Amino acid sequence: MNEINEINDMIKESEGKIPKQKLGKRGKIIVTATLVVVGILIGSYAAITLTAQSAEKYWRPERDFTLPIIDWNWVNSSYITSRTNTGTEYILNTTLGNKHQTNGCSIILLINIIRYMAHKDGTGYLDLNVYIYSRNERNDDYQIKSLEFKFDYGNDTNVSYLSLTWSKIASKNLYFDITPSKYSGPWGTYNNKLDYEWMNNYRITGVNKDGKNIKEAGFSFPMRLLFFDKYPYWYNHTITFTAILEYGKYVNGLFGSHWEDVHKLSASAIIYIVPEGGV
Repeated sequence: MNEINEINDMIKESEGKIPKQKLGKRGKIIVTATLVVVGILIGSYAAITLTAQSAEKYWRPERDFTLPIIDWNWVNSSYITSRTNTGTEYILNTTLGNKHQTNGCSIILLINIIRYMAHKDGTGYLDLNVYIYSRNERNDDYQIKSLEFKFDYGNDTNVSYLSLTWSKIASKNLYFDITPSKYSGPWGTYNNKLDYEWMNNYRITGVNKDGKNIKEAGFSFPMRLLFFDKYPYWYNHTITFTAILEYGKYVNGLFGSHWEDVHKLSASAIIYIVPEGGV
C-alpha cells in the first residue's frame, strides 16, 4: 500500500507541468543564426541612427568657377578709398588680395573692387566680386575639406550688407549647406543654413562633402557693402576679409565617414573707407 500511495503522489505532482523540450543540433543552429542576424540588424540600425545626416541638404551651383589671371606684383593686401562732402562715384576695377602656401596646400583670396558710390546725404555702397581658391599638391592622404569666406567690420553701426544671390554664386568641386530649418538670429529668421550663415555670421562655406580627392576648389560671388554716414560728418570704416582653407584626412569607417587631423590655412585683405583728407 505504501508503494501505491507513493506512485499516486508522484502522478499528482506531475499533473499540470509542461515537459521541457530539448533542441536538436539543427534547432540550435537555426536559433544561433537567427540571434546573429537580429544582432547585426540592431547594430546596423544603431550605426545608421548615430551617423545619418538625413536632415542635411547640400546644393552645388550651376555656374563654373574661374580664378582671374592677375599679376601678383601689382596686388596689395589692403586698399584705401575716400569720400567727399559733395558725393563721389568711383569706377575702380582694382584688385586686392592675399595668398599663402604650406605643406603643398595653398589658399588664395582675391577681391575685385568694382565701384564705390558716396551720396551727399551720407549713404553709399561698395560693389565687390570675391574669389576664393585652393590647390592641393600633396601626394598623401590629406585632402581639401572646405573653403570659407568671411568678413568683419567690428562694431561699426554705420555699415551693413545685402543678402546673397544664389544664382550668381560660382563654384568648383564644392557644395553648400542649405539644410532647411528655422534659423533665428538677431536680424531675423531664415529658412536655410546658407542664408543664415551669411546674414548672421558674415560667412559662406563651400565643402568637399563626399571627401573626394580633389586637387583644386574654389567659389566666387558678388557682394555689396552699405554705408550710412551721418551728413555732413563722415566716418572711417574698416572691413576685413578672410579666406580659410581646411584640409585633412577623410576616413571611411565601419560606422560612417569622418575627417581626421584637420589643419587650417588662411589669407586676409582689408579695405579702408576714409573721409577726404586722410585716415
